[in-house]
Amino acid sequence: MDAQTVVLIIIAFIFGLYILSAAKVKISFWMIIYIVVCVVTATTSVNFLLQRGQQIAAMILLVLLILIYIFYGMKWFKKENAQTPGTIQWPPIVNMCPDFMVSWTGPDGKIYCYDSSNIYNLSVGSNGLDTVTINGTSKPAYLIKNPSANTAAKDLTADTNGARWPLADKLLHTPQTVTTNSYLRWEGVWDGSNKTEKNIPVP
Repeated sequence: MDAQTVVLIIIAFIFGLYILSAAKVKISFWMIIYIVVCVVTATTSVNFLLQRGQQIAAMILLVLLILIYIFYGMKWFKKENAQTPGTIQWPPIVNMCPDFMVSWTGPDGKIYCYDSSNIYNLSVGSNGLDTVTINGTSKPAYLIKNPSANTAAKDLTADTNGARWPLADKLLHTPQTVTTNSYLRWEGVWDGSNKTEKNIPVP
């Protein structure tokens, strides 16, 4: 093995490590050994053909060796570099408020959903709406939680009179007081024609 081949081996090895590092591949001891073997065999084989003047054969051999090395490298070191997917909660969490609405907590701890951008053009005091004053402006809003009511209730079934979660109670028992509002939508709960009670969130 001449000096030129040694230099090519060193350059190819460093380049290979750089590529793996840039790709954030977990490098193990056996992977380094595998890379060394691949670089040495590929460099010496291609250099042998180049010295005999067989440039085309050398290029074809190089491409074939690269494909073979990649194939077996992915096969043998797949487990070491397999990324564990993040934990995904299923089913997905339903928004606390209807679409385009935002939640707001009053000074008394009550939680409301109000239409900050007036998408629905709701009227104060209509269709089961309450009124909240935010920055000196009265806005129609749905009361979604009254923390001081039915404090022993842990779910909707225990909230017998709907005092703790008024909006959820309306959707369960008197949906017409909510769903008659124009364009009101709540992804996962109300699509305009059907409601899914089990998905109603309770803060």
